[in-house]
Amino acid sequence: MTVSGVELNKEIDPKTFTDIFPEDVLVADLVRNLSYEWSDRPSIDAILDKAVKSKRVWTLQYISLTLGILLLLAWFIIQYRAYLKRKAAA
Repeated sequence: MTVSGVELNKEIDPKTFTDIFPEDVLVADLVRNLSYEWSDRPSIDAILDKAVKSKRVWTLQYISLTLGILLLLAWFIIQYRAYLKRKAAA
């Protein structure tokens, strides 16, 4: 078989696939969980959403680190008490 040419979606205008929002329209981005006004400059909503998301991530990292340290400390205490019991029994 020989193919000499292929045209896909010939009838569809390429502008169909271009995102165009009128300026000062509120856009809700559900993928990134952001909302902002569409314009050339970032809106205050977008800046605040980014700050809140960043703070939320930092807080979760802080909590995870604190819990990890507490679990490690608890493990060391348990091991040390077991060591003292073995030492006293010997």
